[in-house]
Amino acid sequence: MGDETIQRDESHSDLAKPEGLLYHYTDDKGLYGILDSKEIWATHYRFLNDLAEQKEGSALLYSFLDETSLEFTGLFRSEIKIMYDIQLTQMQLFIASFSEDSADTDGGDRLSQWRGYSSGRAGYSLGFDGSLLRTKAESLMEKTVLPVFLCRCIYSTEIKDEIKRKIKSIFEEKVESKLEIFSQKWAKVYRDNVEMYQMKRNIRIREFREIAFDPLRDEFREWCAMLKHEGFMEEREWRLVCYVHDEVTDLKFVQFRDRQYGHTPNIQVPLGLSDSDSPLKRIVVGPSQNQDQDVISLKIDLAKRGIRGVEITLSKIPYRNW
Repeated sequence: MGDETIQRDESHSDLAKPEGLLYHYTDDKGLYGILDSKEIWATHYRFLNDLAEQKEGSALLYSFLDETSLEFTGLFRSEIKIMYDIQLTQMQLFIASFSEDSADTDGGDRLSQWRGYSSGRAGYSLGFDGSLLRTKAESLMEKTVLPVFLCRCIYSTEIKDEIKRKIKSIFEEKVESKLEIFSQKWAKVYRDNVEMYQMKRNIRIREFREIAFDPLRDEFREWCAMLKHEGFMEEREWRLVCYVHDEVTDLKFVQFRDRQYGHTPNIQVPLGLSDSDSPLKRIVVGPSQNQDQDVISLKIDLAKRGIRGVEITLSKIPYRNW
């Protein structure tokens, strides 16, 4: 996708400018859960369906080490990759997913998404204004001191290669000379006393993190949330991302639900659905035998809740019992 950007110097608002609405596909249970709470649940990224691709993305983020001019010993090169992987694994990213209108402007009526998110149940896609969605989510940041950002997922190999080049440049500018000293220091400890080297493992990890990871923390955090396998490009996914920093110790805002991958941590992101500037602009009622009845029920329900200005439309895809 040629309009994808990776310029870290820009603000988040500049990074995320969807042209149309962003659609969240769900079933009837998910829809009325959102309407009841006026919130959407952001799920910890390690509990999403695509864990394999997350590992692939994180591996890409530190694969630049194979190309840097710094001459690590095999031991340190291996340990550095392990430490980077640990830091990425421990990142507390919470993600709510949306799908952008496709090139032919499907308007939140995409067959693959209906199949994926509403099979066997009544389906709905909720169309949100991206700017208003981000603004409402930022109210969460004010209450909990969490960075919140909206980003388009990156699928193309070319953009990923560009990201790797950018990380390599940052690494060489901010990290390489300090890490070379680190490498020499601990290589000497290893040669002189292997037992001492093992005993000081925690000190070594902390020192490495301060030198090698902290200068790249923001880039890794954002790009880890954006990277997806190109096989998922059809989804045209955007993500609303909440980041819980290591220093945040009061986690009352984190809730749990029992899901496919166990006891799953989530953050409830406010939507302000009853506000005059509500981000919810459209609801598409998915293919079903009872579309007309679903529309009537939904209109009454929205009015009862004081949620106004929402266009309700029917999916144009013929119903099949998937």
